[in-house]
Amino acid sequence: MDSDNGRQLDGEDVLARVSEGVLILDRELDITYANPRALDILDKESEVVVGNHLWDVFPYAEETVAGERIESALAANEEATYERYNEKVERWVDVRIYPNSDGVTLFFRDI
Repeated sequence: MDSDNGRQLDGEDVLARVSEGVLILDRELDITYANPRALDILDKESEVVVGNHLWDVFPYAEETVAGERIESALAANEEATYERYNEKVERWVDVRIYPNSDGVTLFFRDI
């Protein structure tokens, strides 16, 4: 329950409150959700991210460890992790990938 007003929190409320960036992708790698921290870390607006294909939003990342790990985690249905320097936003990020039957969820943080 939300201690401020006694209501149940839904999953999106919870994800919006976490300190990590969260991206949820469907099986085709279309981005279906980005929490505020993800948008901050990636320096993107929600309208540019949500509803678009991952590699259309981040074309420079497809041929990196990010692309390889995301694609292989989804194909093998196995969790994966990686660290990577993102030159576009000048940050190191630590990424955890959690595939499921609907797609994949990425949790990441600035390190």
